[in-house]
Parts: sequence; structure tokens; C-alpha cells
Amino acid sequence: MAIAVCFPGFVRRLVGFRFFAFGMWSGVGFGAGGRRLGRLGLVCQKTTACLAGRLLAIAKERCDVWSDLVVRTTGLGDLAVVIPGSLLVFVVLWASGARRAAYGWGLTIGVCAVTLLAAKFFCLACYPALLTPSLRSPSGHAGLSAGFYGALAVLALTVRPRWVALAVSSLCVAIVAAIAASRIALGAHSVVEVAAGLAIGVGVVLALRPLRRAPAPRLRTLALALGAVVVAAVVFDGHRVMAEPAIWRFAGWLTGSPICWR
Repeated sequence: MAIAVCFPGFVRRLVGFRFFAFGMWSGVGFGAGGRRLGRLGLVCQKTTACLAGRLLAIAKERCDVWSDLVVRTTGLGDLAVVIPGSLLVFVVLWASGARRAAYGWGLTIGVCAVTLLAAKFFCLACYPALLTPSLRSPSGHAGLSAGFYGALAVLALTVRPRWVALAVSSLCVAIVAAIAASRIALGAHSVVEVAAGLAIGVGVVLALRPLRRAPAPRLRTLALALGAVVVAAVVFDGHRVMAEPAIWRFAGWLTGSPICWR
């Protein structure tokens, strides 16, 4: 975008001004021909200014589309989507008779949320006593998305046919990666904070066995669970749960407590 913004102005000054200056200078000695060159210089100025405006409009339009895409992507990891999506998936599993899978699902999401919350409290209260100043608060969006969509991928890997399991799990991994990248693109978290959040979410999914050892749900049950996630993402698109201010206030009360090694 910087090229689209700067280059037309450079061309306008270089081409238009030199034509105009040459025309005015030559008009002294060459009469009407020189004045025509001067008018040509003015035409060049207006033309390049018009092109520059058009390029700026195109660049702004593309920038707006990209920004909207990044914001919508990061919203898939927001509490406004994860909480109702988790509840809907739990209800689908329980109502379909996959009680052990429902239990493993609820345990995985709950432990992931509690672990992320504890990590945020600890990092915020003890900052900057940690090993790296880049880790102020692990990314909740990255951690929750890794736990939520990671648990969905584990659930999908147990169904048959195999290609459905691989397709759904690959889609879940891609969504987690896109959400993590969107947090960095928006400047909400550093790379270290996003990596810390991902490590917590993935670690919880891999460490807890109930979901991985639950009997494989039927393909119809998995389809209903995916539908529940889509419904939550569509209905609560654009909604945000602003939990960070409360987390920061509580972490402020913990500052200077024995949990830190200042």
C-alpha cells in the first residue's frame, strides 16, 4: 500500500512539474510552442493526480476488506462464540447418547479455560519478572481456539470414514492457525504470547484422556456438532466478550503476592 500511496505523487511531481517548468521556460524563447508544452504539463499533473486518487481508493478498499476478514477470523476464537459453541456441542453429544464423549468434551473445554485464566493472572501479576518481557499475557483467543477446535478435531478423528475425519480435523487446525495469525496481525498479542496460548490449549487437549478414549460418535452426531459450531459462529458473529479489563483488575490485586519471585 505504501507504493500505491507514494509512487503516484512522485510521478506527479517529477513529470508534471518538469513539463510545466520546461514549457514556461521555453515559452519565453519559443512562443506558442512553449506555452503548449506548459499546458501539456498541467494536463499531466491533473491526469497523474486522478490516477493517484484512483489507486488510493483501490488500496483503501482492499485494506478495508482485509481488515474486516482479520477481525471476523479473530472473532471465531472469542468467548462470545466459544462459550455457546461449547454448550451446543455438549448438548448434541449428550442428546445423541455419546455421554462419555460429552463428559470428555466438557472436561477439556473447562480445564483449558481455567488453565488459561490462571496463566493470565500469573503473567500479569508477575510481569516483568518472567524470563521474557514479550510475555505479558498469553493469548486467550489462541488458547481457547486451540482447546475448542482442537477438541473438535480429536472428536472428528474417531469417526469413519477416514477421509471425513482427516478433512474435519485439518479444517479445525487451519482455523486455529488463522485465529493465532489474526491476533498477531491485529497487534493484540506478541508472537510469544500467541505461542504460549497455543501451547496451553494444545497441551490440555493432548493431556486429557477422556475425550480421546471415548467411543467414536456416529457420523450424524459429528455433523450435528459441526452444525452447532457453525450456528454459534453465525449467530454471535461480531459480538465480543470483554473479559480482559476484569482479568487485569484481578491481576492487579495479585501484584506483589507470594506467587511472584520479585
